[in-house]
Amino acid sequence: MKHCLFTFFILLIAASGFSQNAKEKLLIDQLQTATADSTKIRLIRELAASLSKTNADLAKHYANECLNLSLKTGNKSGEGFSYNLLGGLHLHQSEYIESMELYLKALRIFTELNDKRQISAIYSNIGTLYVKQGNLKEARKNLEFAIELKEKMDPKKGLANSYLSLASVVFMEGDLKQALIYFEKGEQLAQTTKEVYIEAACLNGIAAVQFKKENYSDAVKGYSHVLELYKSFDGDHRKIIAGILHNLASAHRKLGELDKAFELLNASLELAKEIRSNEDIKQAYAGLKAYYKDKGDLENALIAEENHSIYKDSVVNEYALKTVNELQEKYQAEERKNEILKLKETNDQLKEKSRLRYGLLIVSVIALLLILLVVFFYMRQVKERQERKQSELEQKALRAQMNPHFLFNSLNSIQRMYIEGDEDTANDYMADFSRLLRKILENSGKDHVRLKEELNVIQLYMDLEMVRTDHSFEYVCEVADDIDLQQIKIPPLIFQPYLENAIWHGIISKKEKGLITLNIQKPEPGKLICQVIDNGVGFYSGKQLKLSTGNESKGMQITAERLGGNHNVSIEERATGGTCITLTICYTT
Repeated sequence: MKHCLFTFFILLIAASGFSQNAKEKLLIDQLQTATADSTKIRLIRELAASLSKTNADLAKHYANECLNLSLKTGNKSGEGFSYNLLGGLHLHQSEYIESMELYLKALRIFTELNDKRQISAIYSNIGTLYVKQGNLKEARKNLEFAIELKEKMDPKKGLANSYLSLASVVFMEGDLKQALIYFEKGEQLAQTTKEVYIEAACLNGIAAVQFKKENYSDAVKGYSHVLELYKSFDGDHRKIIAGILHNLASAHRKLGELDKAFELLNASLELAKEIRSNEDIKQAYAGLKAYYKDKGDLENALIAEENHSIYKDSVVNEYALKTVNELQEKYQAEERKNEILKLKETNDQLKEKSRLRYGLLIVSVIALLLILLVVFFYMRQVKERQERKQSELEQKALRAQMNPHFLFNSLNSIQRMYIEGDEDTANDYMADFSRLLRKILENSGKDHVRLKEELNVIQLYMDLEMVRTDHSFEYVCEVADDIDLQQIKIPPLIFQPYLENAIWHGIISKKEKGLITLNIQKPEPGKLICQVIDNGVGFYSGKQLKLSTGNESKGMQITAERLGGNHNVSIEERATGGTCITLTICYTT
């Protein structure tokens, strides 16, 4: 039944998708001849909304243009529409904090304007945001409020889609009776308004409810009807059809109609392989395994199980474990190298003292200025070469200590998820975690990486930490407009220890939802000023907690040494609560 939900949300996304090329061309042509600012704002807004379904980057460009022109001319409605559009674009990119901030800005503006239609639309969008975050309680609350507003309007634009969204949330909560009511309301309204994709999605939801209620005959009728609808629609709907075929096969299998189920499963598998959808291939093999078990064909059931396992988690898990082992081996090798470096440094210091004494003795005996100068310059050159070499080795050793610092904590979280039975979340976490490990492994041998790449790694790290801490904090990254993320290069993983400290010794210690901000400015060429700001218990209070638990980390001290010393790191507790850590980083291009 899990795949029914997956297919349903594919249908929900497809319900809002259609070709916009002709409309976009017309809007661009009209924009070129428009003279009034209000007309330009309307056209740019409509163009951004149209492009949001096909070209997110270009849509974001036009949405920002609309915002700037609205702010310049004092057009509050245009400003609110711009924030709403930008919130949707950030939501599509899974940037939930930025999306929520933008939605709330739009909501404040439309509340001031008393525009109930836009207020209801924003509450629907916020409900969708909470669905993506897995917060069904908040999602349902916002969607119900949006529907309450829309039901009082005429025409009831967007109401069918809101019923569809709310029904899906209620279905996931397990309230099948109420979910069926909402699906039926959405289907009836969509039929009236000729919204065929929403109608099909609602019919699919009704079939899913019937399946869940074990009314398998009704589920077969419902899925069959939805299948015929999607076959009649224009465009490529093969992925959706593959999912419906699988759900229909499950219903036939429950009715004992095994031959029909087998036929549909093979059709679903063939279509899934055609479009290379691993998720649908995995589900098809799961259905075939169940079919063969029902037939008593254990040999083919075993083959189907093996194929299902291959597509389920072997690739991700094997790669992740391999990456972890490589990192652990690398870490142990660098640790050994670091010990050798310390011994060599001690030996070099003794040799250096011996040479100085010998040189001074020669100078005092023969008092020859020439020999003194030669010895002096020779010693200085040797020392500079040794210091450069030592510095390079220290940097590699320090990075080796840092790179796996948060690795083992994340592994513990994955283990906890598996123990608690949350296998889907654990698999998703493992997939993101493996991407992070790959990035760390790629960057571990580099002295500098591009700022954009570093921020991407940090974003992935913070996303994982948010999941691991049950979303106990929000993270915001602010970068000055004059900073070229592609050109500027900085040492890798330079922000991570301070962000980790803010999470675990600032926010978590406070036991309240917190906010962590990374702010990057360029006061002058060649130098960045970066601030890690949190609203936690404060650095020195957090430090006392670390000392009391024996968990004081050396990560920040190591990073300060990488930056050139403690004078490049300043720490202050904010009067309003929390900590601001300022880093001075010299960058290259």
